[in-house]
Amino acid sequence: MTTSSTATTFPPPGLRQPGTNKSLRYFCEDASLFISVNNSDIVYGVWKTRLIQVATHFGVLAILPAPKDDSNQEVRGDGSSFDCPLKVQATEEEFEAFLECIYFGESIALLKKRPANFWIKAYDMADLYHSELVMEMAKKHLAVCPDLHPANFLNLAMNWHIEEWIEPAFRALLRTPLSSLTSSQLRELGYSAYLHVAETKERISKHRSLCALQAPPVVHHNTCRGAEACTSAWKYAWWGEAEKRGAAAGFVHPNLVPIEKIMNGLANIVISWQMTSGCRKLTLESLFRTEIVLKEEQFIREAVNELKRM
Repeated sequence: MTTSSTATTFPPPGLRQPGTNKSLRYFCEDASLFISVNNSDIVYGVWKTRLIQVATHFGVLAILPAPKDDSNQEVRGDGSSFDCPLKVQATEEEFEAFLECIYFGESIALLKKRPANFWIKAYDMADLYHSELVMEMAKKHLAVCPDLHPANFLNLAMNWHIEEWIEPAFRALLRTPLSSLTSSQLRELGYSAYLHVAETKERISKHRSLCALQAPPVVHHNTCRGAEACTSAWKYAWWGEAEKRGAAAGFVHPNLVPIEKIMNGLANIVISWQMTSGCRKLTLESLFRTEIVLKEEQFIREAVNELKRM
């Protein structure tokens, strides 16, 4: 995942108050629950009621008897005091992302600037500790994260079983050159998903090539000045002539321009006077009802349905 060079700089995880193990950003002096994470001596002091309210699994952890750590036979903390913090399975970065969503969730302007990686960690923590609030918050921001690549987006959609993400992620991948995918993105995407993307791109490309090669038939209006001249004018507009680019060029763009953009462009197609406005209108109306659009939607729908079943 890449981020913009002008992205907001956020404090690194694991900051502590000078001379103590207290977390610099997540320690309240009136805290009622104390927590530490794997491979860290930092202690987080939070309001127990608020944490349990939005992450129900912490309510279970708080009433369980403190288990023994098999490695040293010492009793792990129950979170009731600074010296006996509750141990959770997370890294500093993961847990602090989770806490920021819970305790600083009102800072929407700042959270909007967080990169996709932050929200992925927050979602994973929310899933582990049963926090619907943070899961929904993460889903909302990830759906519009500018630094989330379509391959990563589709991978998250399938791993997290978020069906409404599959289609937009798949459509974005169709517009992405497969040669631009990094090895990491290819691994995340997986063979089956990659195959669906590649096959659908190929089906659409072949279909568009046929559309470009064969100009759609003209529908003549009763004001037509002559069918032959009218048809020739339409074909010139479709394929292009001299230095004028034809409408068909949009169908053979290597990056699969969205069909909606192509069809919208056709509404402004430049046609010579030999084709009357009546013929132009009827022909374009007919074109918008043909299988040019419907066929592509069928290809995409079939692939998306297959991905949803995976």
